[in-house]
Amino acid sequence: MNTPLEKWFAIAGVVQSCVPLVSLCAYVPQWRKLLKTRSSGSISLSSWVLWAGS
Repeated sequence: MNTPLEKWFAIAGVVQSCVPLVSLCAYVPQWRKLLKTRSSGSISLSSWVLWAGS
């Protein structure tokens, strides 16, 4: 890495590769609730569409 810009690109690449894992972890509470209650009645339609679409 010769320039500071290249260093920032490398850091950005690492951070961007973490995004899918963090997004997946955000759904864990909803999955836990769905499995525990066996009901999706408490999840809003927009959350359900976002979850199914992702």
